[in-house]
Amino acid sequence: MGWRRVLLCLAPLVLGSAVYAWMADFTLPIVRLEFAWSARTAAEVTEGRVDEFRDAIAADYPFLIGYTATNVLACAWGWGRRPIGVTGCVLAVTAAVCDVLENLSLRAGLEHMDDAWFERAAVAAGVKFTLLSVAIVIAVAGMVRLARGTAPSPDGPARRQEPSTP
Repeated sequence: MGWRRVLLCLAPLVLGSAVYAWMADFTLPIVRLEFAWSARTAAEVTEGRVDEFRDAIAADYPFLIGYTATNVLACAWGWGRRPIGVTGCVLAVTAAVCDVLENLSLRAGLEHMDDAWFERAAVAAGVKFTLLSVAIVIAVAGMVRLARGTAPSPDGPARRQEPSTP
């Protein structure tokens, strides 16, 4: 059962990634745009491809829903209501909110080519990646617990499967 739950945890991420790849050119240097900090740098990064970057920003919404759901499921199923699991869930959701703020700022920045929008996007991206890096560590540890069978059961405390003796 543990591996099935791990696969269920990963399903939203896989689906969100597939939608992103279908809707956008995943080879675009989107992270460079996220950390452009100025309209001048953003113009250099997006030169001749502004519409493709707009498509990538739109495609980021299904992707961020996917990575958030994966992190929340892995943290919640792997850790239950333990503080580390709750923390992972909160960090993942907060990172997603930062990603939405980043996307809105990037869209406005590409529309108005104003430094302030790209500065906001870069700050939101920095906070997002910081929070997400911690949430991912907690989520991966939660999936390891699921795979090993040491995660809390939905009906009670954590269970440990003893190795069988020959």
